[in-house]
Amino acid sequence: MAALKRAGSGALKTVGWAASGGFGGLSFNTLRETLEQTYHIENVDLASGRVPGQVDVLLVLDPRDQGEEARYAIDQFLMRGGSAIIATGSRALEGGGRQRLNVSKHESGLDALLASYGVRVGSEVVLDQQNAAFPIPVERNLGGFSVREIQMLRYPAFVDVRPEQMDRDNPALAGLPGIVMHWPSVVEAIAPGAPEEDQEQDVEGDAEGGDSAEKAGEAVVEDSAQEPDEATAATVLLRSSDAAWLLEDFDAQPNFTFFPQLGWQSGEEMQSYSLAVSRVGPLASHYRNREAPEFDVEERAGEAEGSGEDSDGSEESEDGDDEPVRRHGDVIETSPERARLVVLGSASFVSDFIVDLSRQQSSDSHLANLQLIQNLVDWCLEDIDLLKIRSRGRYARLLAPTTPGLRQAVEWGNYGFALVAVVALGGATLRRRHKAQPMVLPARPSPGGDGGGTGSPRAEERS
Repeated sequence: MAALKRAGSGALKTVGWAASGGFGGLSFNTLRETLEQTYHIENVDLASGRVPGQVDVLLVLDPRDQGEEARYAIDQFLMRGGSAIIATGSRALEGGGRQRLNVSKHESGLDALLASYGVRVGSEVVLDQQNAAFPIPVERNLGGFSVREIQMLRYPAFVDVRPEQMDRDNPALAGLPGIVMHWPSVVEAIAPGAPEEDQEQDVEGDAEGGDSAEKAGEAVVEDSAQEPDEATAATVLLRSSDAAWLLEDFDAQPNFTFFPQLGWQSGEEMQSYSLAVSRVGPLASHYRNREAPEFDVEERAGEAEGSGEDSDGSEESEDGDDEPVRRHGDVIETSPERARLVVLGSASFVSDFIVDLSRQQSSDSHLANLQLIQNLVDWCLEDIDLLKIRSRGRYARLLAPTTPGLRQAVEWGNYGFALVAVVALGGATLRRRHKAQPMVLPARPSPGGDGGGTGSPRAEERS
């Protein structure tokens, strides 16, 4: 199917690639190579303030400190009928995990933009008792000597999402055996609107992240009450189990000295949290009631001509000054119904670090994570047929999650079954031996006699 799409004229779709990259950011080379098998990948510079017109789906991975131009580019791309998949979260690996396991908090710069569409990304880390294992260095005291060894331990920050916690009505999730979200944040649906306090978002000077989210949610509800007809229903795609909790002060290294069971402080209230949300157009523009960022007139005119957009309203400088003329960008206030937005609470789950980690464990869990992004791209392009073909019979079936008590019971049950089987087999063998009867052999007839003689021919001759 992918080969036919690449060979057919006009059938090959373009995915806009906007990843953090660079020093300190995550790398997504494996994901890019996977997508290049089916789509044309084009790099997008969000700082330029625009997304090229040939891009069908915009993929934003691990955004950090995005400015007003980037928010404007994403917003107007959606307003033109495009679809965007944004994988973000409050925590991410520093240095891509190349030096040590250091997960730090960062700002994406897209909080106000997403809030205007009715999506909020929390600042806490979601931890779950239903989780995947992680190789963690553990120090042991052996006769007064401290020895460090690598052990596969339960890691609550690797949330294991099983099929019953997915939106099975969405074709993008059909056929997936499970998804592991690494260091995820809560992604919840709120009432669409534009918070007033976030109109001028300054990421570098933002020191009140915890209180701003609550204020943003209150302002969003007030704005959404004015225009209820334009609010679209949100769909929760992924959700944690009911045994999950939130942790604000998170350290990637577990502390088994103070928390011997899990390595982190367990929450008092356990509940399920949403980890991915989707919205379908029409969507109201983030710049509907505010000014768009300023751009150079000549630059914007050249971009509009190259992408087929109208560049009316631009004025050329008649004074001959070297300073370029700047004006605010044009704003499309409402998107068509075909626009789609997907927000994922983690970008690390498709990073190269997680892919390499999974391969070292001889596991194929990373394939489902990569497949999720492919399926979401197909869903945004409404390519349902390719979704059905791709998700058919590719993964091994996963075992259902179990408790330590159940695993211990199964282990002792296996030992007991083996012992009973050996005893039963030995008893059956002894019983067969006791019942065995000696075999009666017939007498051998003498040669030349009538069969009744028992003597030998030489003895008869001597007599």
